[in-house]
Amino acid sequence: MSTQNSIEGRLSIALDTNTESVNISSNRPVLASRLFIGKPINEVLKLLPLMFNVCGQAQGAAAIRAAESSLGRRASMGVESQRDRLILVENLREHLWRILLEWPQYSTSTRNNDAMTAILPLLQSLKTLSDPNQELLNNIGLQSLSLDDKSYQQQCHQLHLTIEQKLFGMELEQWQNLTLKDFETWVNQHETAATPLLRHVLEEDWGKVGKTSFQPIDNAENTYIGAQLVSDQAENFVREPSLNGIPLETGAAVRQQSHPLSKAIAQRYGNGLLHRLTSRLCDIAEMVISLPTQLESTPQPKDKGLSCVETARGKLWHKMSVEDGIVTSYHVLAPTEWNFHPQGVAAASLVSMMKQAKSQLRTQAELLIHAIDPCVGYTLKLEGAHA
Repeated sequence: MSTQNSIEGRLSIALDTNTESVNISSNRPVLASRLFIGKPINEVLKLLPLMFNVCGQAQGAAAIRAAESSLGRRASMGVESQRDRLILVENLREHLWRILLEWPQYSTSTRNNDAMTAILPLLQSLKTLSDPNQELLNNIGLQSLSLDDKSYQQQCHQLHLTIEQKLFGMELEQWQNLTLKDFETWVNQHETAATPLLRHVLEEDWGKVGKTSFQPIDNAENTYIGAQLVSDQAENFVREPSLNGIPLETGAAVRQQSHPLSKAIAQRYGNGLLHRLTSRLCDIAEMVISLPTQLESTPQPKDKGLSCVETARGKLWHKMSVEDGIVTSYHVLAPTEWNFHPQGVAAASLVSMMKQAKSQLRTQAELLIHAIDPCVGYTLKLEGAHA
């Protein structure tokens, strides 16, 4: 779809090497959900996924779950599980797009178009098989779904094999159990779509670049976030969310913080570049392994009209009120507002990066921003003596 019909915006990120400070500003229309107030909920559910070029399925799932919660018409557990499968397929696509087509620009490798050509049709097929009649994101309170599970399982198996071959160069379960030493051997000795950038980061001693301390979002914050989204300060909260003044972090690095390999890398390198890049691979491996299974549906907040889904970039919240079939209030809180908060994890990591080194700042900064991954484009400006 054209960008004229999408809700996007852009980040502006400025680094001042003299003062070692970072300024992040945004023209993202974070209150664009107000466009849907006064409209019939059925119309909103059809339009909303089309308005987002990024994570449209996750946005649609969050919207229908928020509507169902507001109306007291929950879908069945089986339907919710299938919605999670649909989101998982989209999250995989987002991760793979970054690795196969964008990681090469930060190393000496070339775009892996062959891998993407092999993988994209499989993801599209899984998306279609997950929701053959396009019911999951449109039918409020859906209780059953007709699926071709045999074809779905076959496509999952093919995707599994293809990603093992193109991305990991070994069985996923084997890769999941690598020690830190094994991981370093894998980076240096395997030629896959993922290893050139990781090798470059290790060779340049960039593993700790951007290392900082930060507080992750966990499920305990759902109640607090829900309360903020229904308060008089909801619009300010959506623009710059924080918990007791602290902007939290969400995304793959948070999801994978308990993964043995991710933990080992964090212990050695902190939550710098190597940890963030590897967390994306851990995320992919976990997603591919879980896709064929009957997923346990994501626990939803108890607050009326509130929903939360895990996108590739982190937690996405929708808060909606529906009365007599009409949307009367609506707020959307995306992961970019947390991670690229003016005092958020991206800002803190970029400040840390400037303190560690004064050379190759632009390359390091762009790679760090890419690793944290905003859901919109950005402009990076370097100021000061080392610019």
